[in-house]
Amino acid sequence: MEHTASPIVTILTPAYNAERFICRCLDSLLAQTYVNLQIIVIDDCSTDTTHLLANDYAQRDSRIIVMQTERNSGASAARNTGLAAATGEYITEVDADDWLAPDAIEKAMAEAAENTETDFILYHTLLVDEKTGTQSPYPIERTAKHVMTGAEACHLSIGWGIHGWGLCRASIYRRFPCQTDAGLYGDENSTHLQLLHCREVRLSDGKHFYSVNDSSVTHVVNMRRFDILEGRMALRQQLIKLGAQHQTIIRQNKVRWTDFIGVCHLFWLHSSQFSSAERAQIWQRMEKAYSTFRFSELPWQTALKPRYTIMPTLTMFYRQVCLTFLLKKFFS
Repeated sequence: MEHTASPIVTILTPAYNAERFICRCLDSLLAQTYVNLQIIVIDDCSTDTTHLLANDYAQRDSRIIVMQTERNSGASAARNTGLAAATGEYITEVDADDWLAPDAIEKAMAEAAENTETDFILYHTLLVDEKTGTQSPYPIERTAKHVMTGAEACHLSIGWGIHGWGLCRASIYRRFPCQTDAGLYGDENSTHLQLLHCREVRLSDGKHFYSVNDSSVTHVVNMRRFDILEGRMALRQQLIKLGAQHQTIIRQNKVRWTDFIGVCHLFWLHSSQFSSAERAQIWQRMEKAYSTFRFSELPWQTALKPRYTIMPTLTMFYRQVCLTFLLKKFFS
């Protein structure tokens, strides 16, 4: 591919205490065969050597810009900090513990160059177990096609029947930047909305390696794990407001209900780790989320599933599922 006239691709890489991984990530970005890149590393107030390492790379390659958030604010806010400096016609996110194959961006941009209606190009993502090194393809839903409309891609992305890692046209990315009011799940919500507003979404062969490790913020048990409650409610409201298809709303409600049961299980397992004030706050958040579920908005098989049936109050529902959790633990 001729690079001199090629569009700039901006890579947003948020990093927090990523000294174990940041060099692997940046080495893969600098090794890209598509060279017209702007690489923005946003250090989210790391307490290790992440910032120093990133600055060392920036001194060696002018395509790298290192920024720092004013306070530790999470990956979504960090990405938005980087977005303010982005100049690319396409934007992609590569987290500090992930990396790309050398031709990943070139392959994705080839799809964009040949198909002017395409606004989002998804990588071929491989899940990498950091403990064993084993790699497995991301399990894409069988109904996914090589070329999809934005509405089709958004629908499949609910519950992650397709992933959201790839290149997005900058105009769409800027319209739906990472949401900072949805906690850990702001970037997920934004991806769903970006896909919804694409004309076309295509799959590419460019490989993206996603690190699966227990140190991820989504595996640590703390108050932020419950951000999924507000995150899922916010997405529901936005999908309705933006005119998503009815079947997509139903799919999201089903996923939201499953996630809520997961939150109940998390609270049942780990409530003793929180203070009484934290437990009261979590319960209040759970009650607010529970009040938004409607029997009519869920498939009847879901709403009436034995031992997970919608009840008049959260207390009644929680007692029901706790008994289920206890029985499963006893007989497992």
